[in-house]
Amino acid sequence: MILSQVSTPMITITRNLARHLRSIIRRALHVTPSAQPAIMFDAGATGLRVQALNHEVAIQYHRPGALPADRIVVPYELIADCEDI
Repeated sequence: MILSQVSTPMITITRNLARHLRSIIRRALHVTPSAQPAIMFDAGATGLRVQALNHEVAIQYHRPGALPADRIVVPYELIADCEDI
């Protein structure tokens, strides 16, 4: 059997970056157990952008460097889970 390899873009971050993002988002957006924002990861030709917002504040983190195009929106809890892997 021959399996073809298809490359699928995937956004990856380090545990250190997950920890950093979680800290920034928690402080900037005043995250509480009842108010946890969705986090958008957007990769592309200009790099990785991570965005989050609440009813008062919007923040964006940018790490330059060309990446395959991909976008995903995840719950805030996922960042905490990534720290512990």
